[in-house]
Amino acid sequence: MRYGKTAMAALGMAAVLALAAPPVGADAGVGELTATPAHHEFGQVPEGETARVTAVVQNTGSAEVEITNVRTS
Repeated sequence: MRYGKTAMAALGMAAVLALAAPPVGADAGVGELTATPAHHEFGQVPEGETARVTAVVQNTGSAEVEITNVRTS
């Protein structure tokens, strides 16, 4: 059986967290996104198979956060 790339995921969580930006004119507070789980290791996923995980992303900061771009890999 062939295996594709090792599927490591912060489930695009790192990408989501890195691309979150406070909206223009936001309060002086800081928006902060927290993902649960913060990391998930899929291990090896056979090529052509789909691996999934559900994560909850919550703004735990004191200002609004606008997500402007999301990439999963």
